Amino acid sequence: MKKIILVIPNLRGGGSEKTIVNLSNFFVNKNYKVILITVSKNHNDYKSLIDNKIKMISLNSSRTLFSLFKLRRILNKEKPQYVISVLTHINVLCCISSIFLKNKLIILEHIPVLQAIYSKWSEIIVYLFAIIFYKRADTVISTCNDLNYDLRNYLLVPNNKIKVFYIPVTDKKYIELSKEKINNIFFNNKDNNLKKIITVARLEKQKDYVTALKSVKILADSGFKFRYFILGQGSQKFYLQKLVHNLKLDDYVVFLGFSKNPYKYIANSDLFLLTSQFESFGMVLAESLMLGTPVVSTNCFCGPSEIIDNENLGFLVNVKDPISISNGIVKSLKKKYDKQILINKSNKYSIEVIGKYYLDLFSKLESDK
Repeated sequence: MKKIILVIPNLRGGGSEKTIVNLSNFFVNKNYKVILITVSKNHNDYKSLIDNKIKMISLNSSRTLFSLFKLRRILNKEKPQYVISVLTHINVLCCISSIFLKNKLIILEHIPVLQAIYSKWSEIIVYLFAIIFYKRADTVISTCNDLNYDLRNYLLVPNNKIKVFYIPVTDKKYIELSKEKINNIFFNNKDNNLKKIITVARLEKQKDYVTALKSVKILADSGFKFRYFILGQGSQKFYLQKLVHNLKLDDYVVFLGFSKNPYKYIANSDLFLLTSQFESFGMVLAESLMLGTPVVSTNCFCGPSEIIDNENLGFLVNVKDPISISNGIVKSLKKKYDKQILINKSNKYSIEVIGKYYLDLFSKLESDK
C-alpha cells in the first residue's frame, strides 16, 4: 500500500486546512495509507471531518522552524511515496526536510505573493526562502490560473513544475450537513420579506468586513429589509462589533461565531457575500454554489472571476467599493436564479474530480523516474 504524508500548520477553520483534510479523506478511501501531520496541536476545528482511518501526528512545535528535525525524522522513518503540503512556510519546511529523501514532493501555493507581503511585511523572509527551495519540489500546485504569474515571476518556479488544480470543495457529506436543523432565533425569523445575507470567513483585514458593513449600511438606510449574518472568528471581532454599533446596524447584523457546520446557514440564506481584498481561490464561493445559494463577490485577485464567470451564478463587484457592492446585492436579491445551474457549476470543484487530478499526477511522477 502506497503511503502519503500531508502536512499543515494545524486544523484551524481555514480554506487551506480544509483542502488538506478533503484530500486526506479522498486518498484514504482510494486505498492509500495516509498520515496527516500538524505542526502544532492548536485549533481542532476540522478534526471531526477527518476519516478515522487516517493516522494523525502532531509535531507539538510552537514555531514552524522548530519542527524541521522532527518532520525530517518522521519522513525518514515512514518513507512515504508522496508528501503534500500547503501554505508557504509549511511548503518551505517540507522542501528542506525532504532533501536527499526519495519521496515525491507536491506543494500547494494558495496565496498571492504581493498581497501577502503588503498585508504582513515579515512574510518577505518566508518568500525569500521559497525562491530558494521551491525548485526542490517535484510539482507546485496553483489554485487558479492568475496565480501562475506569481509562481513564475516572483517565486521563480520553473513553468514545467506548475500545475493548476482548483481546490477540492464539494462533496455529498457537506450537502447532508446542510440539512441539519438551525437553532438560532435570529436566523429562524419567519418574515418572508426579510432577506438573509451571509458571509463565512475569518474576521481579519484581508476579508474587508469594514467595506461589507458600509455596504449593508447603504441597504439599511434605503429601507431594504434584510439581516446580515457573519460566520467566523478572528482578531477583528471586537473592532467590527463596535463598528456595527457606531453604524447603527445592531438590528441588522448578527455575529454567529465559528461553526463546524457552516453549510446549513449557507443553504438557508438568500445570498452569500464575499468582500475580500484578495483571495487564494474562494473556496466558500464554490461551497455556496454547491448549496444553490447565489453569490456577490469582489472581483479580487485571485479566484472569484474564475468561479463566478456569468450572472447566472451571481455578481462580481469592485473591491473596497460599498456602492458597487450594495448595488450588486440588490441586483442579486431581485434576480431569480435556477439553483440547478449553480449546483452544476460547483461539480467542477468536487473532491472526486479534483482528487483524480492528483492520482493522475502521481502516475506521471512515477513514470518520470
